[in-house]
Amino acid sequence: LAPPPPQFASSTNLHRFATVVADPMQTSWIAPVERSPEIDVAFDFERRLQAAYRVPSYLVIATEPRVKYLKQVGANISRHFPMAVFDCEREMLAALRREAEAKKIKWEVIARADAAGPGTRDWEHLLKLAASAARRVEEQLKARPTSTLVIYSGLLGRYGQLSVLERLADSLGPHSLWLLTGSDRQSASPMADGHAIPARSTQWAWVPEKWLDNKFRTVTV
Repeated sequence: LAPPPPQFASSTNLHRFATVVADPMQTSWIAPVERSPEIDVAFDFERRLQAAYRVPSYLVIATEPRVKYLKQVGANISRHFPMAVFDCEREMLAALRREAEAKKIKWEVIARADAAGPGTRDWEHLLKLAASAARRVEEQLKARPTSTLVIYSGLLGRYGQLSVLERLADSLGPHSLWLLTGSDRQSASPMADGHAIPARSTQWAWVPEKWLDNKFRTVTV
């Protein structure tokens, strides 16, 4: 009879994969492959992205608010989940300029109101203009012809216009809408410029470190 395979303590925190190889003369035991919990988390995150990529989905992807991390996540998504990229900050500023021109407001006035910040009369006027600009951005995203990743959504948060994303999520249409944001990991929800992004628990995820650095891709499943 072949010897029984070795037993592992149930408290182990490593996944072990064992293979028994049949041999005409004997049965031999091959050493198990170890996989850390952090790698498992990265695999789970990858599977979640794959599922969200297969069908139209609204998904907020959060990472540390550092340019390096945001670029790494963006590069990974571009490589493994190709989709159009929508620079929300650039489009929001362009929409603000169009609104200002339509109302014959000099850009210097807009910049001064932004610098004045909340609690000032100029700020309140700016928020009204920003609401109109956000509607332009919303229409652009609603008409997206393909799955789209939104980056740099901070101005929507700054000007109190994150409800744009909620409306888009509620009427998603045939193409996915993903949002990449730099956020505080201690927050109960993803953030943009210090404001909570509309997303249910099933609609957002934190990027695991081992997914960020792609090390999990070197592990054989």
